[in-house]
Amino acid sequence: MIKYFYTLVLLLSITACTESIDDSVERYDVVLTPTLEESAEPLVVHLEVASTYDERAEGLMNRKKLASNSGMIFLWTESDYRRMWMKNTYVPLDMIFVRDNIVVAVEENTVPLSLEILGPDKLVDTVIELPAGYVERHNITEGWQIDTSKIPQKRLPQQDL
Repeated sequence: MIKYFYTLVLLLSITACTESIDDSVERYDVVLTPTLEESAEPLVVHLEVASTYDERAEGLMNRKKLASNSGMIFLWTESDYRRMWMKNTYVPLDMIFVRDNIVVAVEENTVPLSLEILGPDKLVDTVIELPAGYVERHNITEGWQIDTSKIPQKRLPQQDL
């Protein structure tokens, strides 16, 4: 009986570890700054960079948890009509669509595992994914600026894929 108890404890511990936030992933600080009309302070979020085809294809799929000020940033060298979806993504997200470092649209509280295609009818070169509720909590709107200068050049896309 004791043997089964310890086996159960071990299995639960392993499960808990696999669902925790991965601290081994490199994240970079990105600053979100409100428009001049707003009095809010700039926000710093810690983002994984998806700049290669494989990183963009995987995105935040299969994650069970996401820290409150962490997420992912998708970068392209050219602006285009970028579309996202929530396939195999278990965490509800807010998506911030950006062109030339200016927020041009947001999608709030996306539905986990949905195959609905999301994205504005506007050209964008960057998409930031954060935990659902972040945009509303911080009143992020069109016109906010982003600063990606802390992302090393080697992590920036060299060409669109």
